[in-house]
Amino acid sequence: MCSRTFMGALLAVMLCLYSSAAYSQVSSGGSSPRDPIVLRLLLPESTVCLGSKTVDAEIELRNVSDHAVTLMPGGIGSGTQFQSYPRLDDPYNPNIRSLDIRGDPWPRARARRVVTLSPGESFRTTGAITLDKNFFSEPGIYKVSVDFSGSFTLPPRGEHRKLFEGYLTSNWVYFEVGDCGPSEVKHPTP
Repeated sequence: MCSRTFMGALLAVMLCLYSSAAYSQVSSGGSSPRDPIVLRLLLPESTVCLGSKTVDAEIELRNVSDHAVTLMPGGIGSGTQFQSYPRLDDPYNPNIRSLDIRGDPWPRARARRVVTLSPGESFRTTGAITLDKNFFSEPGIYKVSVDFSGSFTLPPRGEHRKLFEGYLTSNWVYFEVGDCGPSEVKHPTP
């Protein structure tokens, strides 16, 4: 019970520290100060149950430039990165692991439409991040980020001029995988 309370407090502290950094991405994260778009990931729930197949997520592509930017949102979720945090109960065996997945973007973002964002305007979409059952096999603290590839999909004819073709990585978001019992496990909806 004490370690669960401590892990919950640690998660709350990490969420507070890192939530303010959601817009301040650095070039090592895939976004550079020259990029006109910032990719931000939000998780509505900070805890998912052990055995859950997905975690709900929201993505925001925000135009931080002083000019309009045209893009195709079909590249949202073209990559997903996970990291597990060291086990707090065994400091000599931290069991640090990571998982990088490249593949199909989010289904809701696959639409072959072009979006133009004015300065300060955002495009938002929701989706579910798939949790690999082998990687998320133990309760603990994890973090996730997602990618956006501006060149993932081919634009409709004639609309590829001035299209943002960059590659962005979102902020990292921390969440807990807890042992909630069999009735709390979340399965994807069809």
